[in-house]
Amino acid sequence: MDKEWTRNIQGIYKEYTRNIQGIYKEYTRNIQGIYKEYTRNIQGIYKEYTRNIQGIYKEYTRNIQGIYKEYTRNIQGIYKEYTRNIQGIYKEYTRNIQGIYKEYTRNIQGIYKEYTRNTQGIYKEYTRNIQGIYKEYTRNGQGMDKEWTRNIQGMNKEWTRNE
Repeated sequence: MDKEWTRNIQGIYKEYTRNIQGIYKEYTRNIQGIYKEYTRNIQGIYKEYTRNIQGIYKEYTRNIQGIYKEYTRNIQGIYKEYTRNIQGIYKEYTRNIQGIYKEYTRNIQGIYKEYTRNTQGIYKEYTRNIQGIYKEYTRNGQGMDKEWTRNIQGMNKEWTRNE
């Protein structure tokens, strides 16, 4: 019975050992499988995270470039508008200055023409007055000559009578 019992114990021990080794191998396989799965998941998460970060970076870069382009367009638009306004103000200023110059020139020409007319009028009036005075003087002179001639002739007649 001791032998039988010993064999049974040894058989149980071997069976137990085999079961323990099998459980250990299964456990090891499961742990390795879990580790591999975990590693794959971590690598997948890392790749996904990397893709997302790269996508966010690309999107951020596109947005920044878009904002920069929009900002540049706006600045260029403001500059063009500013330039147009300055050019418009300059043109308007130039037109006003030219208009003032033309008006000034017209006024000066008008004053000159008026002055010339007045001067010519004064000269004509002066000439008429001088001519009138001369004619009057001439008439008076001729009248005085006639009067003297008459007086002298009258005196001569008177002397002749008296003699």
